[in-house]
Amino acid sequence: MKSIHWAYNRIKLGARCAACLVFAAVLLIKPMPSFADASEPAVDPVRDNDNYTAVVYDNTNGLPSAEANDIVQTSEGFIWIACYAGLVRYDGNTFERLDSTNGVNSISCLYVDSNDRLWIGTNDNGVALMEGGEFRFWDEKDGLSSSKINDITGDADGNIYVGTTEGIAMISSDMEMTPLKNRTIKDVYVETMVSDSDSLVYGTTHEGNVFILRDGNLVNYYEREKSEHSIGCVYPDRKRPGWIYYGTEDGGVYHFNLKSGFNSALLLSRAALTL
Repeated sequence: MKSIHWAYNRIKLGARCAACLVFAAVLLIKPMPSFADASEPAVDPVRDNDNYTAVVYDNTNGLPSAEANDIVQTSEGFIWIACYAGLVRYDGNTFERLDSTNGVNSISCLYVDSNDRLWIGTNDNGVALMEGGEFRFWDEKDGLSSSKINDITGDADGNIYVGTTEGIAMISSDMEMTPLKNRTIKDVYVETMVSDSDSLVYGTTHEGNVFILRDGNLVNYYEREKSEHSIGCVYPDRKRPGWIYYGTEDGGVYHFNLKSGFNSALLLSRAALTL
């Protein structure tokens, strides 16, 4: 049950928060999950709705911007918020906007890798890595086909994938960037990306199609039929390899076995979730 709620929450998060930021103040007497336990939510708001409260933050009561494009947490407990106004850090009491003169501004997405490093995607300045308070940047001169970053994820081998409006680039564990040149995805407009424990990376495109990558190579590309709803986001089932959850433009959430492939008959029938 918890894995379904977690996948559903991830699908909702994929739509990004554009109007305000909501923090759940957990009242359960239990520790926050560690980075390794991120697959389990601290609070299940469906079953335990009496054990949490919510506070809405925006630019009128602490948040230095009226929008939050992405939210992540690093192991030291800081919450990082991607805003058009820059990178914001929240320590549980105070919001602090980091100095944007170093180029970290107009932020679209964030990702925390297995080494607890913060990756930052911007709208017009490529991708940055923050480690030890220092920033390193990659942009078009390093191999990006576009400096507008839509999403970032990493695989189990330590590779980082950067999805842009004009293709995908991979940054290896030795920090070398390589653009993915498969002609099917060379110029693809990436919307979302997420990885599983088997080093597969799943992504969705602006057209509502799905691609799967491994080690920088295209494994599969599923192109929807015109009669099918666009797929807006995907999320791998952590307990059932080869199965994913995906959300469509009509608001449906489906559970699907990738080994069967995407086809019209299966996409148009809502799969039953095992509760």
